[in-house]
Amino acid sequence: MSGASTSDSLSESVILDLISSYESKTQINDKAVDSYTLIIDKTTIEVQSPRLIPVISQILLDKECARIDPYQVLLGLLEKILSFLTFQEILNYYPKDFILENLYQSSSIVCILCLKIIILNLHQPETQNFLHQNQVVTGLMELYFDPGTTNIAVLNQIELLAKKLEKEEMNLLDGSNELFFAIRKSKDAILLARFLNLFIILLPKMSQINESLYLFTKSEILLVKDDALFLILLVQFYTRLIDSDLKISPALNDLLTIFKSDDDELELEEIVKLEMVDLIAKMSYSNYTPALDKFELFKTHNLIKLFEKDQVDIKLLSRSNPNVIYGLNPSIFSDVLIHLPLFDDRYFPILLNSINCFHIWQSLEPKLSYEKLQLLPKDKLYTLLLAMSKLDYGRTYLFNHLPNIVVNELIESDIRNNEIWKLKLQILQVLNSTESVPGFEYWKEKLEESYNTMRFGQNYKNIQPKVEVVDETA
Repeated sequence: MSGASTSDSLSESVILDLISSYESKTQINDKAVDSYTLIIDKTTIEVQSPRLIPVISQILLDKECARIDPYQVLLGLLEKILSFLTFQEILNYYPKDFILENLYQSSSIVCILCLKIIILNLHQPETQNFLHQNQVVTGLMELYFDPGTTNIAVLNQIELLAKKLEKEEMNLLDGSNELFFAIRKSKDAILLARFLNLFIILLPKMSQINESLYLFTKSEILLVKDDALFLILLVQFYTRLIDSDLKISPALNDLLTIFKSDDDELELEEIVKLEMVDLIAKMSYSNYTPALDKFELFKTHNLIKLFEKDQVDIKLLSRSNPNVIYGLNPSIFSDVLIHLPLFDDRYFPILLNSINCFHIWQSLEPKLSYEKLQLLPKDKLYTLLLAMSKLDYGRTYLFNHLPNIVVNELIESDIRNNEIWKLKLQILQVLNSTESVPGFEYWKEKLEESYNTMRFGQNYKNIQPKVEVVDETA
């Protein structure tokens, strides 16, 4: 049977099943529909769309749709079909009036269909004209910020539309400026959360942004202080803006002021503080060192809770740029790190992070002797070796001061644990692919052999290329 005949046969089978399910109001064969969705192509659509689209539409518009298509597989099939059609061709099945009538009905699956029709053909001139003439995007922004819109699928489709807008298409949002300012000043945390998300989506395509849209003041932050979820979203918002060109220092200063406040009334929940640490860590890798210095976040007197196993301070030293930490507190090792059991589970991430600063590394070297490392559990040892292998000075120390570790763990060890095996493979891959350091040449051949053995098995050296000999006398 030819490919075309097979496709026609499957199409006929699916169409008949859909018609039967529609008429009897019984569930469709969703597995068959899923399989069919995967194989249909443009040729199939050109032939079958006049029969497929109407029956799918009948089911989607039926009040018993949830019973007939409980897993909403038909929407996926229809999206695949429509992806092969132009906007003008789609209008033959779904006229403009139909789209406009159903586009803003957020509780209906047909709303999602209409959104998909627009998104699939967003950049076509006919679609752009339709959106402009009917102020569709403005209407969708109103739907997005309507408290009654709770259908996650609809919200996701509107956000997808926003993501696909190109810079030159941003004028489609011109009618939404007043709405954006109104939502920004709203006290509704749910709508504000949507605003933050949409702002991040649109930011790369926006120009001349009013700072009042993205700068939350200290008083505004304090108004939502007891809403931990929204505060986390707000902190994440600024974490994502760190690398942008927006001037967000005033908001960062306000957040850090609250974070460092000794006032019990301003105390943040620990879950919010932990999110703040991610923001601080991102700042430490950007150009915000003066702000971090101003709040003395890495000064010894502000790290006392480390000795009480405080999760916030542990995360702070585990995630922040260790070079910035050392630059703002050159005594960090003698005042803090030397007094911590860095090999303990709780503090081990601090060790892994701290070795990335050469100045701190120099002080830590005595803690990394063979006698101490051989006592570590294998998972910790190999995790530490991987971190060291990524540093020139770490590799130099490994090759010249830890020969027993190189031999016992990287060359001769027979690892059975899958996770540790993967760590060892990563270490060998890094050691064999990075720039040579003093001591590497001595170990090079053995390390390459160990790496190849792990990749190809014990007999990789015995594999000889086969040469076919042609018998010319035959």
